[in-house]
Amino acid sequence: MTQTHDIKETLGNNIHQFRLKKNLTQEQLAEKTGITTITLSKLENGKSWISLETLEKIISVLEVKPYQLFIETQVEYRQYKEFILQSMNKILDESMENLEKKPLKIFRKKKDKK
Repeated sequence: MTQTHDIKETLGNNIHQFRLKKNLTQEQLAEKTGITTITLSKLENGKSWISLETLEKIISVLEVKPYQLFIETQVEYRQYKEFILQSMNKILDESMENLEKKPLKIFRKKKDKK
């Protein structure tokens, strides 16, 4: 994968994610930005370059900072989400196993100090 492809893919993924956060369909975002749904689909799938004019309109409608569309945090989140969930489940499973082996003495009687 080339660096150019990475940029288009990152941009497209981020447009897609921010569009969903705003509860907009492709049709709605396309209408608000004056582009076709086909063009928007190509942008979101990293298949097309974006014009500066369209970029400005998308930034305005999605209410994001320009840099937010070009950083890979959205892509990384999706890639690592499953890993994080699996790791958390493993930790919880191990904790439960330890509790079963050594039950906590929750109701330990306190000694009276006089």
